[in-house]
Amino acid sequence: MFIFKISDSERLISTPRTWEWQKLQMRKHRVTKELIEDWQFYKNYLSIESALKDLAEHKIRLSDERLILEAIQDVKKLIERLGKSITDIQKGNQDA
Repeated sequence: MFIFKISDSERLISTPRTWEWQKLQMRKHRVTKELIEDWQFYKNYLSIESALKDLAEHKIRLSDERLILEAIQDVKKLIERLGKSITDIQKGNQDA
């Protein structure tokens, strides 16, 4: 799980299938009834690109945003190359 700090009271985290924008809020503990700080779901996104775009619309930019987007593009290219390699290997096995 990746966690990107937006501010002291907001963060962007990855979950297995989505990204979540969370905000730190006060709530009552279920048992003790004391007020505690807890990260609460605010909004979710299907990709990091859509999360960063929405944050930018709210005038929020992460300091390493460009690096994140470049890394995502590199990973997508590697996955595409891997897919092509697997296809080529399967074709080679069928021809044999």
